Amino acid sequence: MVLITGGDVGIGLGFARGSRGSRRRRDLGRRQDRNEEAARELEAFGVRVLPQTVDVSDEAQVASAMAAAVEKIGWVDGVGGPGPVVERGRRRLDESKPLEAMHLAEAALAAEPSSLDAPRLKLDATVALLAGSTRENFSEVRWLESEVRRLRAAVEELAR
Repeated sequence: MVLITGGDVGIGLGFARGSRGSRRRRDLGRRQDRNEEAARELEAFGVRVLPQTVDVSDEAQVASAMAAAVEKIGWVDGVGGPGPVVERGRRRLDESKPLEAMHLAEAALAAEPSSLDAPRLKLDATVALLAGSTRENFSEVRWLESEVRRLRAAVEELAR
């Protein structure tokens, strides 16, 4: 059994498609209609999918979904979704690879626009790019500065 968050769209659906080797899966997404559409697509490959609508920002809902998966199937082999993409981005940032971190943040944002972790990563990567700039390219510097302002405002708004 593989548990995939956001398994109905974007990166989560990509993880779902990539985990077709697992014969049993539980996909968690916020929209039941997309969950069911993703389930039909994956069932065409012989995968048993148990879609469930869950808000992964609500710990109680996630705990309930995990318990239901274990009760229904008996075990959970792995969990995937946009979260690991942000974690990989943080590692790239720690390795002084801010451009790679930014690309990973953008991928996570595409899958989970309401996530707070992905915009924080993108902000931190943009700040690192600006700090590492030679400041010789005026347009690049001004663009990075405007991105930092925009991302700070977006992070503040999401944090409310």
